[in-house]
Amino acid sequence: MFNFAPDDHSYQMQMTRRIALLLATLLMATALARGQEAAQSVVAAFRKGNAVELNTLLDDKVNIVIQGKTTGSGKRAGEEALAQFFRLHKVQGFDLNHEGQRDESGFVVGTLRTQHGNYRVHCFLKKTGNNYFIHQIRINKADD
Repeated sequence: MFNFAPDDHSYQMQMTRRIALLLATLLMATALARGQEAAQSVVAAFRKGNAVELNTLLDDKVNIVIQGKTTGSGKRAGEEALAQFFRLHKVQGFDLNHEGQRDESGFVVGTLRTQHGNYRVHCFLKKTGNNYFIHQIRINKADD
């Protein structure tokens, strides 16, 4: 006769592998969700032209480049540069063009529509602890 009952050791190994795979999948899904949450927050802040809201998403050391001009490396300097840009260029909307995430980093690319034309925005995020923060923003006049 044939015995189809699982071998106890083999069965335990299979279950251990399945549980480990499930936990790894859950951890990756959680990290992905946090990265997508951060990207959605970036898009929402740009749509409003809200430098204060963007500040909450900035890493402690951030590189802001507006029209080729680099601004400070701290959150405060970054917020001030963005606030000045938004004051001079009243925001009318923001269109998300691309977003992505890989390992410990992510990006958002979009078109910022203002009174004075369109601007291409690149935001680069990195994971610090359990959250994603912007470590670089580039804003350049779009080639319409």
